[in-house]
Amino acid sequence: ILREAYMRKVIRQAQKEGFQKIAIVCGAWHAPALAEMPPQKQDEELLKKLPKIKVECTWIPWTYDRLTFESGYGAGIASPGWYQHLWDYPNDNGALWLSKVARLFREKQMDISVAHVIEGVRLAESLAAIRHLPKVGLYELNEATQTVLCFGESIMMELINKELIVSNRMGSVPTGAPKVPLQVDLEKAQKRLRLEVNMTDPVTIILDIRNVKNKIDLDKSCLLHRLNLLGINWGERKKVKGTNVSLKEEWTLLWQPELAVKVIEMGIWGNTIEEAVHRFMNHTIDNSSQLQELLTLITKSFRAFLFSISEKLIDKINTLAAVTNDILQLITIIPELLNLSRYGDVSKYAELNANDKKSSQKLQEVAQNLLEELLIRIFIGLPPACYSLDDDAANTFVEHLRTLDGIIKTISQKEQTTEWQKTLRQLADNEQMNGLIVGSATRLLFDAKAIEATEAEVRLSKALSSEPSVAATWLEGFLKGSGMILLLDDTLWNILYAWVKQLDEQIFLEILPLLRRTFANFSTVERRKMGEKAKAQSSGQTQKAKTSSNPSDFDLERGEKAMQVVKMLLGLK
Repeated sequence: ILREAYMRKVIRQAQKEGFQKIAIVCGAWHAPALAEMPPQKQDEELLKKLPKIKVECTWIPWTYDRLTFESGYGAGIASPGWYQHLWDYPNDNGALWLSKVARLFREKQMDISVAHVIEGVRLAESLAAIRHLPKVGLYELNEATQTVLCFGESIMMELINKELIVSNRMGSVPTGAPKVPLQVDLEKAQKRLRLEVNMTDPVTIILDIRNVKNKIDLDKSCLLHRLNLLGINWGERKKVKGTNVSLKEEWTLLWQPELAVKVIEMGIWGNTIEEAVHRFMNHTIDNSSQLQELLTLITKSFRAFLFSISEKLIDKINTLAAVTNDILQLITIIPELLNLSRYGDVSKYAELNANDKKSSQKLQEVAQNLLEELLIRIFIGLPPACYSLDDDAANTFVEHLRTLDGIIKTISQKEQTTEWQKTLRQLADNEQMNGLIVGSATRLLFDAKAIEATEAEVRLSKALSSEPSVAATWLEGFLKGSGMILLLDDTLWNILYAWVKQLDEQIFLEILPLLRRTFANFSTVERRKMGEKAKAQSSGQTQKAKTSSNPSDFDLERGEKAMQVVKMLLGLK
């Protein structure tokens, strides 16, 4: 009602200016409301209470994909590319259209011959004749294309729809058209950093972010990361092959028409990229209550050199973590916090500005403190969280146990290592938990030399004396990650070998899927060596390794020869 009242106000204004013929461009829905004009006073009553807001208008290029139903514009058409073809070639019987299809397929490295096009045109004409149509239409051409050129497959029809039926044709905007301040700031940055705005072919750039002197690469990286935080996904970051991913960045740049609209939308947050990204991130943090969402923003904000925002993010994570009982969510935060606390800003971008350098250092301290606090909470909450888990949930926890174990080894602090091993012992000693967790905890303790080989043998024997299904899950947890322990430790091997050997055939067939799942994760070399070892043992060919604690059995002469070689390698006299 308000929109139509304002339309009528503009029409009255044009009439007052003396215009006799007035053309109105609007949706058909509004036509009846404009055809019969109500009294002017009635419209003025509706409009006088509206607040006045200062706005700026701009233009964006119009594109064919915006004319389609897929874009959400309900009054659009489904095939603007096809209608453009009809406009250009009104007498085409389908031959030119299918030639375009063939050219597109050849560009995608598909073998399409002239014979395919001829047969496709004949099939389309036959379909039109059967349906009593005066001329071949898009529907007939699509059916013929899928049958003849796509060999019945529908997947390539999506490419035809995108590239030809809809098409990626785009209009242009005059250079003097008004622009929002954020768009102006972005264009200045693109020009200053010599970043090519390509709308058709992707452009790949590699940035070296280690060197502070090479400031232009750092500024490019900063701009692209900040645009991604704003949802203006001009660049897609990819892993650089053959180098450390943290030292170089590879970006693929392709400017899509909808990004122009996104720039205008994000203009409400600020007149510059820096101002907009700070305000938008602050708004996102204040209104987010999901730890996982905030976690993904930590790395993104740090790579965008938003050190103050990263600090606020960690404070918000700390607040949410204090009230959450989800141990898995806390564990997922730990790797990122470890990277922040240990390495900080790998690119050394903060060294360019004293305030940034101070914020970066403070951020590392805050991340370190939060890391220590969360580890304590995880150590306390992990055992209760591992109760009553099915195999799928237990598998997830096992992966997190291994991740945590690697993090504790990386931190390498005696106090945290001791507390972690106490937590693992609680898991390993609890027979009421899922065997995957108990077995995995036992293996981690054994790898860390927190339990001796004899204790590991006792625990394995005790586990294998349980119900076969429970024993199989315990074994899967114990062997998860590597089967080399069985190849090197004959005692553990013999215990397992004897257990499998004494199983009844029916029970063996029941737990065989579990055992296959366990051994399928080992490397090909490990599986082959295990097969050879089992085959040799079953035929009585294995020999137990000779060990002796009697010093008189030691060959001093051979030992001295070996020592001479060692001394030579070490450069000792």
